[in-house]
Amino acid sequence: MPFYLKATDIVDQVDGLRSVLIVPCGFCPAVSLAVRKKKPYIELFRRFMKTEVYETFIKALQRCLEEKGIRASVFKIKMPQHYVTCMWPSGRKRDLEKRARRFDAVVVLGCEAAVTSVKHHILSDDIPVIQGMDIEGIMTVHPTVRFPFNVSLSMQSVTAVKEKMSASSSETAVHSGLAMADAGVGGRLRLING
Repeated sequence: MPFYLKATDIVDQVDGLRSVLIVPCGFCPAVSLAVRKKKPYIELFRRFMKTEVYETFIKALQRCLEEKGIRASVFKIKMPQHYVTCMWPSGRKRDLEKRARRFDAVVVLGCEAAVTSVKHHILSDDIPVIQGMDIEGIMTVHPTVRFPFNVSLSMQSVTAVKEKMSASSSETAVHSGLAMADAGVGGRLRLING
């Protein structure tokens, strides 16, 4: 169940910047664009694990920023374990921290969890982190596999997501039937009927 994401207008947020590092998450944005444009998600023997429509989107964003006089670089996805930004291994986090220091800002293509992860990895309040996509909901998709292992996805439905943060606790509730609440450090994950 990936998040259904759409690109946001970041023009005002990048105004006046000289350089931007684009940090793409490889899962939800790629699925969202593939579904939205009705293009394959995976063409294993043609593009391996890269989604063509997402790669085109990233290049267009980079080109748009450069046309505004902003040096734009992409923090490339190199290994399968780098695809989901909110679940990066520690080495990837250190690489981002080092690389981000050379830019005025970071644009994250992903959900709020990806943005939060990037903020935690950068370890600097001097580098703004700009969210380049918004969540429209959680989508239910139906995969179709065609020879030679091309995976396409059709959207079945989108479920709205509402998040509530309790100021007095670390619990987060996502209301769409069932919600999960973190019991804190060393605690258990529990399901709450919402």
